[in-house]
Amino acid sequence: MPAEDENRRTTVSQTIEKYRFGLLVAVSILIGILLLVVGYFTDPSHSSNPHPFLSFLTLQIGALLIFGAGYSFISDYFQRKNFVQLVWEVVNLDETIHESGLAQVQRKFSSEALYAFTEQCSSITMIVLRSNTFFAARYSQLRSRLDSPKGDFALQIVLPNPGNLELMTLMSAKFTDFNTPQKLAASIADVVNLWLKGSIYDKLKVERRSRLKVLFIDKYPLYSAYLFDGKEFWYIPYHFRNDHRDIPTFVFRDDFQSTEIYQDFDQLLSEAKPHDLSQALVLPANLRA
Repeated sequence: MPAEDENRRTTVSQTIEKYRFGLLVAVSILIGILLLVVGYFTDPSHSSNPHPFLSFLTLQIGALLIFGAGYSFISDYFQRKNFVQLVWEVVNLDETIHESGLAQVQRKFSSEALYAFTEQCSSITMIVLRSNTFFAARYSQLRSRLDSPKGDFALQIVLPNPGNLELMTLMSAKFTDFNTPQKLAASIADVVNLWLKGSIYDKLKVERRSRLKVLFIDKYPLYSAYLFDGKEFWYIPYHFRNDHRDIPTFVFRDDFQSTEIYQDFDQLLSEAKPHDLSQALVLPANLRA
């Protein structure tokens, strides 16, 4: 019996808690009505024993209680309705994000984070504009991994074609430091000849040079992207304002292959033309600085 009484009290408490707001509104309206009744019967025009001040006070308080309770109930109803709608929108958005494969958004792109993740992967395909800073800082480590007897690492770099005058003209207009087609083409050629060829490819054992590939595209890549082992995809949009903020990194995992971002990346890869790293990259005369 004591257990049943305890369960009954718990049930009553839960019911009261669930409907507490509604009960408060109902009680407030009831008290307001009672005060209006008192005010009515103490009003000089309706009572033989009038109390004008009491009538005025009770009428005002009663009306205020009824208005306040009614307003609170209506406001709460629409707030709850909007909240439920917002929750469903968030749930649907979360499902959409999950379906896209987006797993994380890093607030700032970091070359250190990129290299740290690179060390965990056996194959990387990247589309970049130049990445001079990254290759200048990491060419030694990349070369060591490519030259490993284990043969567990391969690197493929896709760059805008520095020999394409029209492309270099279009892209250089977005830069302040490489503001002519010749300067931009030369900067890309330097990355290929100095870092990728001279500092990595030429110093690999001959049988391991096929692990490093450089390809050129004749389209303007509007982003940088990295594909790690075919399982994780990083997407970094470009900023070209002088006052640009930190660039975020969108990290996709699992079912990202169906997204438009990845399909564009895959299309660029299919159109890319391989460059022979055994030969120095020579720019055409109209693109030499």
